[in-house]
Amino acid sequence: MAVALCCASAAAALAAWICLLGGTLAWPTALAAGLAALVAAALSSAYLPAPAGTLAWDGAEWQWQGRNGELEVVIDLGPWMLLRFAAAGRSRTRAAHLPVSHAGNRAAWHGLRTAVYSRRPEPRTPSAPRM
Repeated sequence: MAVALCCASAAAALAAWICLLGGTLAWPTALAAGLAALVAAALSSAYLPAPAGTLAWDGAEWQWQGRNGELEVVIDLGPWMLLRFAAAGRSRTRAAHLPVSHAGNRAAWHGLRTAVYSRRPEPRTPSAPRM
């Protein structure tokens, strides 16, 4: 909610500044800035951080808060990453964004990065008995 309020306040301040400048195009620009404030507030509330939970990899699937799903890297800055977790069977628009960092534990960080960037194993199919 705080992010949405900051976005809306910044856009409203921009709109007020444009109105103070005056000119023939002041009101359409201020209106556009006001609409941008509403859009920014709506979008920022959709991308609020997910609640704390445990992210786990069992070698075949990712799990977060007891749900299986897909994990992908959105931003990778080295010691910090933004991950997107989409629970299985849910739309990608309701995916959780998980900010993670090494926080001094380099061994666990290397393991997480390795798991995130590794390809998923192919599902095993039962093989026919040999004769």
